[in-house]
Amino acid sequence: MMLCCLGTIIPFLVVCRIVERSERFWLWNALLVAAGLALLFLICLLIARKILKPLYTLIRNSRLALAGKLEGPLPESNMKGEIGDLARDFEKLRHALKSCDRRLGKAEEAKKRIEGELKVAFDIQHSLLPKLERVNSGDDRIELAGKLQPAMRVGGDLYNAFFVDRSHLCVCMGDVSGKGISAALFMGVVQTLVRSVARYNASPAAILDHVNKDRSANNESCMFVTLFCAVINMRTGTMAYCNGGHNPPLVIRRDGQADFLSCHGGALVGMSPDIIYKDEYMVLRPGDTLFLYTDGVTEAFQKSGAMYSETRLKNFLQNKNSLNCEGIVEGVWKDVETFVGDAPQSDDIAMLSVRYLGK
Repeated sequence: MMLCCLGTIIPFLVVCRIVERSERFWLWNALLVAAGLALLFLICLLIARKILKPLYTLIRNSRLALAGKLEGPLPESNMKGEIGDLARDFEKLRHALKSCDRRLGKAEEAKKRIEGELKVAFDIQHSLLPKLERVNSGDDRIELAGKLQPAMRVGGDLYNAFFVDRSHLCVCMGDVSGKGISAALFMGVVQTLVRSVARYNASPAAILDHVNKDRSANNESCMFVTLFCAVINMRTGTMAYCNGGHNPPLVIRRDGQADFLSCHGGALVGMSPDIIYKDEYMVLRPGDTLFLYTDGVTEAFQKSGAMYSETRLKNFLQNKNSLNCEGIVEGVWKDVETFVGDAPQSDDIAMLSVRYLGK
């Protein structure tokens, strides 16, 4: 009986021992495998980190470059492979961006310099315009108002009004070919010539003739000016005038009727010294208004291409005799603005309103 029990117990204990050793074996194997995997993962992580570090550096520098910072460190340029090529290309791109940034800075400085010069040119141009408030306050027989609005910072339109003597007022309106600085310089010369000649000869035709001969003789740039000039006798209302290719002014009679002034006129001023100009005459009655303008008014365009036109200007000025000269000028300006809407100004605009009061 006992032998039988021992025969049963001993094999059982042997089997348990074998199983116990087997479990330890697999446990150790599992631990070794886990340790090997962990070591392999660590090695892979270090390798990936070493490989990807330059790429992360490039990504970080690209973000800094987008923010305008171009001085961050880059991977070594002697690296091989695609990342090395990318690093070298990025370095070239960064040098190109730095160069562009330097050129942009110089361009900004030049732009500011030009804007400053244009501001000075604008101030000089407007200083050449007559101080109409002085003319209005100096003689109660006349009332004037004017407006100049260049399409650019400066332009080639001009108007002038000054007393030749105590009894004669000279007014003129002109439009130089082109726009910008060159037109403004040409305009300044014409303004000076008109004033200097009118002091010695109050004939509008003589004024245009002198300006034409001077500009024709010194006109390598082939520029010209359309010029209307008139001299009003303050005692009688008689107006001598001459038109050198300019838009005909409108006369608003004291009863409100507006009509274009009849002008036979001459050719453009500054084109040829052989052009002949002749004076024409009309009489202004007390309350009559002379409205002078440049083609920037009548040739103001909508975006659709529709033009303001002389017809619309004439219709607008009908029965506007109740307005003073300032009201007439501002009324025309607002009507042009309403007509063109949000279309950009295509040409310089100048207007001058002259009312003879004859007191």
